[in-house]
Amino acid sequence: MNGKSFLRNLSHKTKIMIATGIILVSGGVGTAATISNHQEQVKTAKSALYQQIDDLSDFKSSEFLPLTYTKIIDAQVEKYEKKHDNLKKYSDIEQIKSETKRVKKESDKAKALIAKNKSNQTLLESSIATAEAYFNDKNISSENKEKLSKLLIVFRKNIDDKTFEKLKEQNNSLKTASEQIKVQIDQTGAEGVRKSQATLEVQKNVQELLKSSYTSETDKQLLNTGLDNLAAAKTESSANSAVATLKETITATQKRNKPAEDKAKAEAEKKAAEAAKAAAEKAEVERKAAEKAEADRKAAEAAQATQAETANVNNTAASKWAIEDGYTWHTRKGHSTVIPPGGSLPPGYHWQVP
Repeated sequence: MNGKSFLRNLSHKTKIMIATGIILVSGGVGTAATISNHQEQVKTAKSALYQQIDDLSDFKSSEFLPLTYTKIIDAQVEKYEKKHDNLKKYSDIEQIKSETKRVKKESDKAKALIAKNKSNQTLLESSIATAEAYFNDKNISSENKEKLSKLLIVFRKNIDDKTFEKLKEQNNSLKTASEQIKVQIDQTGAEGVRKSQATLEVQKNVQELLKSSYTSETDKQLLNTGLDNLAAAKTESSANSAVATLKETITATQKRNKPAEDKAKAEAEKKAAEAAKAAAEKAEVERKAAEKAEADRKAAEAAQATQAETANVNNTAASKWAIEDGYTWHTRKGHSTVIPPGGSLPPGYHWQVP
């Protein structure tokens, strides 16, 4: 086992004991109390140094460091361990502290890089989660879905490949793209609500109330404001909220309009009943008048028929001449006949007037 491996595998407590033993072997100057105090200081200083080397070595296993940097850490640890293999050279406290600061500086650098990479990866993973939610949203356009898919493939690969230097820039890029896509998703969602059959029915009810003479100006203003809010809604959620508010306004307006509508309805029904009654009475009068007129007509026709029949009979005590229509007394020869008393005038003939 070489010196580096031996030192790395020693426990922190063992390293301190070795450091203390070496100091005791090497001896010192001054009184026993001074030597003892110096030994304790060296022991403490070397303990801190070995702890820093161990901490730096532990950073190699971090998932938030690129492979190239872990190799740098490995080289640094190897350098420090090799440099401190000969512990006898490091009984000077100030030198030990100086080396400790140097190693700590490397550790702090690695720690800061890990924190930075972890933070950037966490932010990017959060942005990816948000983008994936947009990717699966029902309102995303096919164009934006394809765009987002390509970005997600690249960014996930960079996380897997530990390309940490690109994470912050890619997070900003993904956030910008997601924000733009969110606008499209929101607009599409809001428009979908506005064009839905349920919303169209609500808008129809609003228009009917706006035309109603029973709706107050205050309620009309509330209804128009509701329509404006629906038209201005930029998200599906805000559009649904505007529809819900409109429904509440419709219900409240209908409730306020009902007394006046009921009164008007009752009055209209009363007027309709009165009109129906008047129409029925008028129809009865007209029916009776028509029946009388028909009876009078028939009576007149009967009288005319009786008169005509009487006129076509020779009611005198003497015979009468009947002349064919179209002929006169002077041209009666061959076109006339004598009708005895009680005889009837032949069709197409007329009486000869003396």
